[in-house]
Amino acid sequence: MQSATRVTLTRNLRPAVLLVAASAIGAVFAQEAASSKPPPPIPTTWREGPATPDRMNQRLDQAASQARGHGPVPRLVLYDIAYPETQEEYASTGGQAVMLITAVSHKKVELPLKNVRIVFGGSEVLLQRLRSVSSDMSKSEAPAVKAFGRYREDALYLLPVTLRLNASAMLFDFAKNESDARLAFGPLPESIVAMTAAQVAVPPTQDGLDQFIKKEYPSFFKD
Repeated sequence: MQSATRVTLTRNLRPAVLLVAASAIGAVFAQEAASSKPPPPIPTTWREGPATPDRMNQRLDQAASQARGHGPVPRLVLYDIAYPETQEEYASTGGQAVMLITAVSHKKVELPLKNVRIVFGGSEVLLQRLRSVSSDMSKSEAPAVKAFGRYREDALYLLPVTLRLNASAMLFDFAKNESDARLAFGPLPESIVAMTAAQVAVPPTQDGLDQFIKKEYPSFFKD
């Protein structure tokens, strides 16, 4: 899969949570007005393995290496944003991105995440969760499992690209023990900024959105 831009950021913002960001690739969905009304609950599927591409597993192990020497890390959040690759894709998908959030914890009760919010100015926007898969990685010998815990959630969220123009940070609430974990956004690639000048008049269909997710995050469609 080709990606127009990739930016990686790692920051240990709070002793209680390690937040790792990775922005890039291509993605999307409709340009609807932001609403503070909570989206309907999404059922969580449990598996023995994670529902993410290999690159996310590599980032988890890289984060584990970076966390050495900093003491215990009770929990971790890592994200990957799939942006539109072309103007045509931006229009056909309604002007939104799809964001993969991976959260890992030593404690099962802390997952899945309670919510993910975008901060801009003095406002917050609650993101809509599309799909969620939880996994118990107790059989894995990966460095990230030892560093951050055996319990993991991989979830997809809608992210309006125009909202990213002014958004300054994301906030995460775990199910228990940790609220308002904050991660600052890096600069939005100029190629993505240029796409937002186009007016998106037609919302995407569910089929269109599913096709895009199958392209970017195909493992979410496996049984």
